[in-house]
Amino acid sequence: MQPIFSGPKGLFAVYCLDSLNPQFKNKCYIGYTPTPKKRIRQHNREISGGARKTKLHGPWRMGMFVSGFPTHISALKFEYIWTYPTDSRMVGCIRSPLITPKNPNSFRDAMQMLQMILASPIYENQPLKINFLHYDLYQLYSSTFKTHQTFYSPDYLTEKGCTVPGDQVYQRQSPQSQTCVLCQQQISQTMCRCYKCKTEFCMKCLAQSLAEQSSTLIPTSGKCPECENDLSWKEILLRTQEELISERAQVRPETENNEAEQNEDNDEDERFDQILKEPEFIQNEPVQFIQNEPINQQKALKDQINVQKEPKINQNEEINVQNVQINEQKTGEKPKLLIRKDPNYNFLNEKMMKINQQIKEEQNKLIGGGISAEALSKDAIIDID
Repeated sequence: MQPIFSGPKGLFAVYCLDSLNPQFKNKCYIGYTPTPKKRIRQHNREISGGARKTKLHGPWRMGMFVSGFPTHISALKFEYIWTYPTDSRMVGCIRSPLITPKNPNSFRDAMQMLQMILASPIYENQPLKINFLHYDLYQLYSSTFKTHQTFYSPDYLTEKGCTVPGDQVYQRQSPQSQTCVLCQQQISQTMCRCYKCKTEFCMKCLAQSLAEQSSTLIPTSGKCPECENDLSWKEILLRTQEELISERAQVRPETENNEAEQNEDNDEDERFDQILKEPEFIQNEPVQFIQNEPINQQKALKDQINVQKEPKINQNEEINVQNVQINEQKTGEKPKLLIRKDPNYNFLNEKMMKINQQIKEEQNKLIGGGISAEALSKDAIIDID
């Protein structure tokens, strides 16, 4: 019977290619895919969609892949760490006295780097599996992975992953009727069971119990609250994955199109943008000016205009009003409103000039009534460049 490579919500795999070209012997390429059989055909130009980096170094064989990731984002993060370990935030966790982390160029380098990553505290307790597709590579490298299960399966089936919210990754297809021993409520659809006594728990409740026993943020091991046998959290997740796979009666065909498959066709930089991009600034609604309250208008303008970094520009360059920056001086000088000049937005300058005029008129009235100019706010008047 052919083994099925999948995960809690299908397969999200990070693979390593091995070049068969004599001119580029042992050259490797690391990538992400939910459909390994289709992906190797793309890299070998049998069908369209292969990565540009593999175009000149083929033909290729898919030496192995890592499976068991809960979401495609977690798989993409792993791909980035494995491809660029020296640029990753994880570099402090994967140092070794014997091997210096470096970007892998050969299949051997990739296996050494993978061994270091999987042995790190972040990944050693995650339910990942290492699947070799060629026996010579399995003989050479399988014994080096001591923290995770390794398999050799040249002929296999896959169940392509589907994207779901993080709290639904281990969710069952049907609700449970039993009561959780820990919270004394109906067991949620996201449940797991002790693999010793078969007692069922809400996954959140059991995870919290094991984390408290080990005094760690993420559960690693502990005793079952019911039978008091020693449990491994990684083993619980692995067995829960197998149960979820068996619940899905049919293996979905690899021709199905979804978000995970679209990600593998993107160029490398575009894929990594999903996990590295910084939050974008959002332009707020236009300022709503209020009659007879000019000072409040000034404050509203400061609060509502989105503050962004002012890029360097040429003097003759047309400027967009979206890049508006308020420069508040802390030295006692009057704050300046720096507005990029754009003929379409001259009305904003005119509006601010009218506001300043109204503020000055109010100040003159107050000064005439016995209030000194020094008692007025220094922030009351805006200078426009």
